[in-house]
Amino acid sequence: MARLQEYSPFVSVVAPGTRLVTRSLPGGWNMTDNVIPMRKGEPDPCEFMNGERGQYLIAKALHYAIRYIGILPHELRSESDRNDMLFILNGCYPDFAKLQRTIE
Repeated sequence: MARLQEYSPFVSVVAPGTRLVTRSLPGGWNMTDNVIPMRKGEPDPCEFMNGERGQYLIAKALHYAIRYIGILPHELRSESDRNDMLFILNGCYPDFAKLQRTIE
C-alpha cells in the first residue's frame, strides 16, 4: 500500500459522523486539505449529486479515475475497479461519458 501512495494524488471521501484519519500525501498534501465542512443552509450533497451538475462531476471523476488506473504500473492496476468504473460511467452517465471523450 505504501508503494501505491507515490502514484496516488487522490484522497478518500469521509462520510458525515465518521472519524477522519489524516495521512501525508505526496506534494505535502494532507487528507484533511480536501475536507470542507458543511455549513447551515447549504444544499444537501445528495440532492446536488442527482442534479445535472453533480452528474457531470461524477462522470468527470470516473473518467479521470479510469485514465489514472490505466497509467499505473501493471502490478498496481486494479482492472476490476477500472472495468466497474467504465460500466458505471457508460451505463449511468452515457451523455457525460461521450462529452468527456469528445473533450479529450
